[in-house]
Amino acid sequence: MEIFIEKFNVRWSDVDANRHVGNSSYMNYCSQTRMSFLNSRGFGINHLVKWGVIPVILKEEFIFYRELHVDQTVYVTLELTAISEDGNIFEFTHKIYDSEGIHHSTSYAKGVWIDMIQRKRITPPEELKEALLAVTDKNNLKIVTMDDIKDKEKPVSLDPDFLKNNSYIH
Repeated sequence: MEIFIEKFNVRWSDVDANRHVGNSSYMNYCSQTRMSFLNSRGFGINHLVKWGVIPVILKEEFIFYRELHVDQTVYVTLELTAISEDGNIFEFTHKIYDSEGIHHSTSYAKGVWIDMIQRKRITPPEELKEALLAVTDKNNLKIVTMDDIKDKEKPVSLDPDFLKNNSYIH
């Protein structure tokens, strides 16, 4: 198994009021790592657009172990840890380390490939699926379905009047 690693320098804009890396920055590091991986394999955004297929994250979970701070160097790994039979559903696991190799966080990003025009799930091209399998520990790869990644809770909308009449407005 090959390991893909992306390097980042923690910028001032990555830090929150607690003077450590904010949650959204971790998400951005992982997202950029996924896109850098695809680009490094010849599947950059322009290539995906030509195919009419793009990845969409449905759920991302983080576990934080230690803080990261401004001016630290961060390394984000990428591993495909789950895939559906047809390759449409995926799960990437990211581990975030500092320059001393200390593990600071883990992310599990679950998503699907969609057709850019129809906005529906689509099976990715075979060469894309093969590139994903290169960063997989095949002994631990899980085969998943939509039932494995969808939340059981259904979204419930609110009446706009409720929001207007029951919220604090500046």
